[in-house]
Amino acid sequence: MRYSSLALLIGLLATVACGAEDDAATTANALRPPPAGAQSGSIPEICWRERRASLDQISAVRQRYLDCTLDDDCVMANASTGCDITCPTTVNRHGMPVLAQTVAAVEHAYCEDYRARSCPPSIALCAYAQARCVAARCAMVVWRLQPL
Repeated sequence: MRYSSLALLIGLLATVACGAEDDAATTANALRPPPAGAQSGSIPEICWRERRASLDQISAVRQRYLDCTLDDDCVMANASTGCDITCPTTVNRHGMPVLAQTVAAVEHAYCEDYRARSCPPSIALCAYAQARCVAARCAMVVWRLQPL
């Protein structure tokens, strides 16, 4: 492996590991709408708004269910929708059913129309990770990157 490739891989791993504590917010920040007057081939503004709304709702629920005392309190959860194919996220065990209900509601409220408008889903590059309790909050401990 060339040194520049190795440096890039280390940089990516550091980025994922540093953002693991709030992975949903990291994803949301990466999906900022394009600047006004973007090229005609860009994603329509309605797609950006619906994607942002879906991520914000899922993130808000997730944030309420991060408290933990032991690693066993934390689980990996699916937060993917038709708007965004995301990496698994972390919540505590009490939050798992609530997050699943929220994902289903978001899918119905936003993502059915999103797909009907031919808005493209975002597809995340994920890391092998485990849910752990870190400083009394469920977080992902990253092992390595994997294609989704």
